[in-house]
Amino acid sequence: MSPSLRVLFVEDNQMLCENLAEFFTEPDYKSDFAQDGLVALQLLGKHNYDIIVLDVNLPGVQGTLLCQHLREQLKITTPVIFLTAMDSLDDKLLGFKSGGDDYLTKPFDLRELAVRMEAIARRMSARDDNTLVRGPITYFPGRLLVEHAGKSCQLAGLGAHIFELFMRRHPNYVSFQDLAEQVWQNEEVDDNTIRTQIYILRKLLDKHLGPGLIKTVHGLGYRLAL
Repeated sequence: MSPSLRVLFVEDNQMLCENLAEFFTEPDYKSDFAQDGLVALQLLGKHNYDIIVLDVNLPGVQGTLLCQHLREQLKITTPVIFLTAMDSLDDKLLGFKSGGDDYLTKPFDLRELAVRMEAIARRMSARDDNTLVRGPITYFPGRLLVEHAGKSCQLAGLGAHIFELFMRRHPNYVSFQDLAEQVWQNEEVDDNTIRTQIYILRKLLDKHLGPGLIKTVHGLGYRLAL
């Protein structure tokens, strides 16, 4: 297991949150807590997590709908473990269909949750065997991490999908159509939305790695400037 596994617990039961906070402590874990979907989205916008532990019955929005939103709209690939008292086969199937990676029913042993989290962390670490190297840039898909000239940048969401596509296509450019098909998976998306996401990614890369890594190919799309 990573020496510090960052976990977001989305759970509205205060007593359970206290038990989780007491068990999953540093240095092995760095734990954040959200009691509803809105707070969870705010935290996901600020931090990158290794695992999300998500209750199904949340105030405001069901955990399955939240997970589906993370996968389909925000393109967040962070592994999700559902934690819920809903234990029927249909409930479990719905959890997996909505994008969950594991499903643990209440009541449960904290040690079992820890084992499941560690197993997922090992699988995610193994994904780094697919490390991409293009010129001076190294990208670790399993960790969504870019390294360049001794500097590093942590990606998330759509930016991670876009950058990985740039890496895989280099030295060729990536067209607007390629981005729509590969990142948005043929959902209705206009060029302005794509430009906005490229702008956000550029600002992040410029801040952490230096300017000029993404070059505009006028009228065609974008490519990495290596």
